[in-house]
This record gives sequence, C-alpha cells and structure tokens, in this order.
Amino acid sequence: MKVPVLALAAAFSAFSATAAEKADTNPDWIRKPTAAQLLVVYPVEAMRRGVSGAAVIECKVSLEGALFECRPISETPAGMGFGAAAVALTPQFLMKPATRGGEPVVTVIRLPINFRSQGAGVPPGGQRLLTQVAWTSAPTYAEAAAAFPIKARDISTPGHVALGCTIKADGGLTNCRTISEQPKGLGFGKAARDLAGRFRAPTTTPDGALTKGAQVHVPVTFAIEMLGAAPRIGKAQWVSLPTGDEMENSLPPAARTTGGRVVLDCRIIAGGHVEDCQVAEETPAAQGFATSALSVSDKFVLSLWTAEGLPTQGGRVRVPVRYTPQ
Repeated sequence: MKVPVLALAAAFSAFSATAAEKADTNPDWIRKPTAAQLLVVYPVEAMRRGVSGAAVIECKVSLEGALFECRPISETPAGMGFGAAAVALTPQFLMKPATRGGEPVVTVIRLPINFRSQGAGVPPGGQRLLTQVAWTSAPTYAEAAAAFPIKARDISTPGHVALGCTIKADGGLTNCRTISEQPKGLGFGKAARDLAGRFRAPTTTPDGALTKGAQVHVPVTFAIEMLGAAPRIGKAQWVSLPTGDEMENSLPPAARTTGGRVVLDCRIIAGGHVEDCQVAEETPAAQGFATSALSVSDKFVLSLWTAEGLPTQGGRVRVPVRYTPQ
C-alpha cells in the first residue's frame, strides 16, 4: 500500500504591533504529525477508493501549546470524513503558544489540512482510533500534580505530552508510548506514562462496538499552576445535565414567568459529579433561582479529563445556569 502524503499549513490572523507590543508573538509549530501517523486517521472509504481530500479546522491553542476545542469548518469532498479525521489528528500537534506582553495566552487558529492519496489502498489492519473518549476514570488533580517531574519542578517549567495507547478489555490502557513531549529531557514523558494506568475508557462505544484493541491519544499537560495552591482544570465538557423538566419543576411558580441567571461555584469529585456548590451570582436576586440551581446540582456531571490534557477531579468549576421565561 502506498503511503499518503500529509500537507499542513497554518493560517494565523496577523496583527499590528506598536513599539510597546514587539514582544507579542503568534503561535508557532514545534511538532506536526508524520505521514505514518496520518494513516491511523485517514478516512477508511477514502483510502480504499484512493480519494484525496482537505479540511479546515478551528482550534484553540492552550497555554502549553496543545490544541483543544477543535471543530471542522469545511471539508472537501463533503461527507467523506476528512473533517473528523483532521480533528482526530490534533493530539499529534504541538505549538509554541502565543504571547502577549511576554506571557502565554490562549488563542484561536485555523488549520488547513490536506490529505493526499497516492492511489487506492487498504487501511492498516486493526488500527482504530477513538476520539473524544468519555473516560470513566482518570487521574485526579492531586495525582497529576504529584507526578510533576522533580527536575521540571525545580526550575518551575511546565510541560505537555501526547501518549498513544491501546485500550484493554476492561477499558484500561496498555502499550502506551510517547508521541510528543515538550520540553524534552525533564521527565514529562515518563511522568505521563506513569499516569496512564489511572485512565479507564468505556468498554463499548455509543454504537455498541467493543473498544478493546482500539488506539487512543491521551494529552497530558503539566501546568505550572500544579506547583501552586490554586488548581487549573481548563475547560471541562459536560457529560450530563439536568433535563428541562427537572429544571422547571425545581422553580417556584412565581419564578417561571421571569427569566433569570445563576452561576454556581462547585468542586468536582469522583465520576465528574459536583459538590460543595456555592452561589457566585444570581440575577434577579431572591426569586428562587439560586435555590433551584442548587437543588439540581447533583445532576451536573463533567468530563474527568479535558481536551487540553488537564484533570478535573479536585478542581473547582463555575456552572452557569440560565432560566428562560415560560
């Protein structure tokens, strides 16, 4: 089988810089996927037919240079899976984050990704890549912080690792290898592999297929905040939310004709559930919205690991709840 060629380009928005802003920088590449790594995500039917394609995806670049919250903007030809394939490839990327005033900042980028086939072929046997895995178990914030390499801790240096692993029958991970590690030589790769045993994936996919034997990419970020007291969990994804009926039934009758908004500040515990929720904001006040939000807080469940590669259990999250008048 001929190996398809991967062509990548990054489109970053330009900005004008005054003399005081000359230290500002845009994201820049540290690592891109290889053609061999592309084989794992190349759409199966497109490869069988020898079809080339392209996609544009939009992502955020984290403070450590990892890509997260990626979504397809366009794909050609449509319906062949190149958009989803491009998103599945993103754990393989690593960038230098943008800086403003000399400090790293989160930015949004768009990536045109070209998939070039060199003829029809058969995908490699047994290579299934699962993306957006809803982990049933993952390292806690305390466990990830404890794994922070001593050498990196001594010089207050953060790091990011992408692992490639195989899912076992029980959902655990095996045969984990380091796909990318930045910076190298400080022990981040080994620390991430040591944490791999804490992950558990579902044993079946949403359509009922077994996950045993599938490949998975696991981003692991060792944030500088892990050396301090305030956890940084990044942006967790919602796994479960209260239903509309549960929200409505929790409201006092007088509040159902009035719109409102509440923000809860909660601690994330085992399984992605929340506890110790406190009312951070309530508008309008004293109309029953805060009581309503607190009464359904046990229905909120978040992901245990973020797309940025950060743990959530042990951190705190702000939960916005909006009520629309009936």
